[in-house]
Amino acid sequence: VHDVAPGDQFSECGLQVKAVKALHNVPSLCYRVENASGTSVTFSGDTPFNPALVELARGTDLLLHEMSFGPNSTRDKEGAAHSGSPEAAEVAALAGARQLALVHGYVAAQAASLAAAQKRFPATFIPKEGDVLHVGG
Repeated sequence: VHDVAPGDQFSECGLQVKAVKALHNVPSLCYRVENASGTSVTFSGDTPFNPALVELARGTDLLLHEMSFGPNSTRDKEGAAHSGSPEAAEVAALAGARQLALVHGYVAAQAASLAAAQKRFPATFIPKEGDVLHVGG
């Protein structure tokens, strides 16, 4: 167990881990995990649009991004602590991610959330329980 703070970088089990601050209403982090061959997965945690996450996710193979607000944008909601799928797609596009997996959203809004994200970032999907994701090469 490690205490991790924004800006921390460490190695664990042959993986490089970096963390930046999420813009949530409780202390939270966004993470990037990368193996020795450079394959990476970045996880947003709970956060609205976050420029630090864009930089953390730069060139990532897979961005896992929350979409608590479904297909609705939170860009103009002061004090928002979560994203909608439009923000997730924006982060993926700006970061040059290869794929975007939308997570942490309401089942009833999945189809609309996916459609909203794919307008900006076509390589978007919603993983299902039990899915095995192959990342990189």
